[in-house]
Amino acid sequence: MPQIKAPWWYLNRCGIYYFRLKTKDKDRKVSLRTKCPVTANIVALQLNADIEWGRAIQQT
Repeated sequence: MPQIKAPWWYLNRCGIYYFRLKTKDKDRKVSLRTKCPVTANIVALQLNADIEWGRAIQQT
């Protein structure tokens, strides 16, 4: 079963995963509050889906 790769997440030096959110003005990092890569992937995918849905609503 192929694994879905989450966009824009990274691991800091303490082992905590973060979600990277780039906007026109800023580059923000939001903690995913986990050290588990599987959980981080799931949470990052959900965050990305919520952000993209919000952007789609704003454009219409």
